[in-house]
Amino acid sequence: MTFVLKVGGSLHANPDLPALLKHWLDFSPPPVIVAGGGPFADAVRAAQKRWQFDEKTAHAMAVLAMRQYASLLAALSRLPLYRLDLLKPPCLWLPDDHVLPQDCPRDWRVSSDTMALAVAQKTNASHLALLKSTMPEHPPHSGELLDDMFWAAVDDWRLSELICAIVSPQICRQVKSVDGLKNYRITTA
Repeated sequence: MTFVLKVGGSLHANPDLPALLKHWLDFSPPPVIVAGGGPFADAVRAAQKRWQFDEKTAHAMAVLAMRQYASLLAALSRLPLYRLDLLKPPCLWLPDDHVLPQDCPRDWRVSSDTMALAVAQKTNASHLALLKSTMPEHPPHSGELLDDMFWAAVDDWRLSELICAIVSPQICRQVKSVDGLKNYRITTA
């Protein structure tokens, strides 16, 4: 049984990030950690705005941004980075867009949350936890925490449990846990 933990890029500035990682590493089974993009993905957004390059290029650069954040998390947690076919929890997944289905778009509609779900699917994970500190800066629909591609993938596959935690520097403002995710939306408290 596998447990996938996605650590949002927005947590990069949280002074408690090492303690948060340590807390989640105590879970059984130990997690495979998927990194968000954080400030590295923000730099890709800024470069795309400035240079007007295509979505496919931006997606490829965003995956590299996830790799940068994964490297930071590996340094903080002292966990190894592994390719999908070599995962041995606890560890960090080395981001690669080959985890996505062939028919999945390679653009900003696919977030690191969607990629975390794809890792959970490929590893037959029973649980997926998403740690975030804020609402996304560019949500597809106002008030929704997760992108439409994520919900489309959830419609095709059922987890035993999804946990979404909104973490502030001092406290956890909300933790929701659900079964039957098809029409579920998470909002901040």
